[in-house]
Amino acid sequence: MSIAVPVTTRAVVEELLRRIGEGDPERIAEMYAERGDWKLDWPEAARSTGRAYGARFALHLTVEDGLVTRHHVYEDSLAVAQAFDTKGPSEAC
Repeated sequence: MSIAVPVTTRAVVEELLRRIGEGDPERIAEMYAERGDWKLDWPEAARSTGRAYGARFALHLTVEDGLVTRHHVYEDSLAVAQAFDTKGPSEAC
């Protein structure tokens, strides 16, 4: 007889972040429900300027039945705007 051990949200998120760190898309995808809600947008460089940028972000995940069903990323929009500003930092708003 086996006893089902409940999977905690913390354990699922820790495993997801570990897999993201390893960079294996197949193993990352296994962590997500077939249908989920995604909200993210982060190119590594702005196409219009070619500027690379880094931005702090917050990750809001919802876990149901051991799988990620909601993945929302909130980032530093000022850093993003500055990276895309073709006028340059001195002329920015």
